[in-house]
Amino acid sequence: MSGGGVLIDLGSHMIDQMLFLTDAPEPVACLAGLHSRPAQEGDYSNWLGSAESVTLEVEDTAMGMIQFANGMLGRIHVSWQDDVEGDFVEIHLKGSRGSLSLRTLFGFSNQGLYKQPSLQFTPAGQEPEWFTFPPKTDVLIDFRRQACHFAECIREAKQHDITAEDGEKAIRLIQLLYQSAHKGLVAT
Repeated sequence: MSGGGVLIDLGSHMIDQMLFLTDAPEPVACLAGLHSRPAQEGDYSNWLGSAESVTLEVEDTAMGMIQFANGMLGRIHVSWQDDVEGDFVEIHLKGSRGSLSLRTLFGFSNQGLYKQPSLQFTPAGQEPEWFTFPPKTDVLIDFRRQACHFAECIREAKQHDITAEDGEKAIRLIQLLYQSAHKGLVAT
């Protein structure tokens, strides 16, 4: 129903975030693995609330590593069926001057492990600092902001914040990860 496995469904958004937050250059190598475990009746239901087929035709878990031209490494792990307490997203950035970790929920799940998003900043060699975000009173606010920005770009003939090239770069990475999962290490 999603048009592909979890790498396309959730992975595309996580790869978008990785590329946006790091301004990563071109990838030079990818290594990935895909897994699909048999679903038991009642294990998983789609957003309409009905049970999915017991036979999964796509992966439900994807893991991958991407090496970029500047030496940066990116890692992705997405799953529809991991054995965890609830839905969550964790994004970690580590560099020579410190690290950032974002813990949040992606989507509309009412089973979120992190009910309140938080950001941890750890300067190199120092204690971490935690920052929390104010609760959202309108769950559709981000979608409205996106729609308003899109309309503004049309009205004012402005360049959209996210370009077609950004989308193409994410799709290329997904293709490389799938290729690696089927053939092994892929050097670009």
